[in-house]
Order: sequence, then C-alpha cells, then structure tokens
Amino acid sequence: MESSSDSLNPQDAVLYAMKQGMEKFLIITRSTGAARILEMEEKEIISEFALYLLELKAKPVYQYKGKSGASFKTYIAVVYRNWLLRKFDTKKRKTIPTTNELPEDSKDTRSLPEESFESQEKDAFILDALKKCMKLLSKSSRDLLDKIRYSGKQIKEIATEMKIKPSELYNQNYAILSTLRKCLKEKGIDKGMVLDNG
Repeated sequence: MESSSDSLNPQDAVLYAMKQGMEKFLIITRSTGAARILEMEEKEIISEFALYLLELKAKPVYQYKGKSGASFKTYIAVVYRNWLLRKFDTKKRKTIPTTNELPEDSKDTRSLPEESFESQEKDAFILDALKKCMKLLSKSSRDLLDKIRYSGKQIKEIATEMKIKPSELYNQNYAILSTLRKCLKEKGIDKGMVLDNG
C-alpha cells in the first residue's frame, strides 16, 4: 500500500483495497467465469474477498511495498486472482462425481449412522447460532440482507431502488456480514465450519 495509507486500521485498509481494485476484480471475475463456476453473483464473490482480507487483518494489503514497480491496483488484483484460483480449487474438490463417474474399485463413502447424527447435530448448532446472531442485527439490517439474498436482483438494481450509490450498499452489506461473522466466531463457529456444512 502507498506510504500515505500505511497508517490505516485493518477495516479502512480493506475498504481502500476494495475501492482501488474493484474495476480489476470485476474484469478478473468475468474473464474467469467465476460467477458460473462458484454459482455466486459477482458482487458476492468480491464481498467474500473483502471478508477474507478482513479475517487476515488486511495483512496482504499492508505487504505491498511497490513490489517490482507494480502499482497497488495491479498488486491487489494479483492477490485477488490468486485467492479466486484457490476458491475454484476448493469448489472443484467439493464437487462429488456422479455414480457413473466413480471408478469400479471406489470405496463406499456413505456415512455411518453415528456420523450422520453428528453431522445433523453440528448443522443444528450452526443454525441455532446463526439465528441468535441474526436477532442481534437491527431490523433494517435483516431486511437489507433478505433483499440482497432473496430478491433476485443485482446490488446495482437494489441501490437504484433505494436511491443510493451501489458502493454505499456494498459497504453496508459488507459491514453487516462482518458483524455476523464476528458474532458466529464468538460462538465458536468459523467460516470453514459454515462452508463445510453447506
């Protein structure tokens, strides 16, 4: 990050990085077909990247020191691209082949009854924690999350309806998701547990 921005706190450093790289992030997302591969909207993918940076306390942002003469925008775009490729790899590993694709000597990987029960218990624990965390949000925050997730509209469309800038709506969504993540973490649930449980 440029020396004038080195003193930013992690949250502001992440916001700075997102503003600087947004155009490049969108280009990379579209050129790699990320929305199709990950089955997510473009803005959701980029929002996940912001959360990733925040979880690392903006360490990748602070590591920029004019490396190889690259601009910060180029640097943060490379960080985003590498993160996205890892996300593709994770998605690929989670894709279960159909029965026809399984080799003949494939092992039976069906869960034992006790494993199934443990999985259900874990799912219930996560769902209960999520409900409790959602209740801590203001009604307007809950309504906004519902609108973004279930209206079937893009952030830009929702922002137009609300008569605010898309970047402002994106920041609101990011702040709400950050609050939820923090609440879940306090209850012993990290992002990996949620992803592992669908």
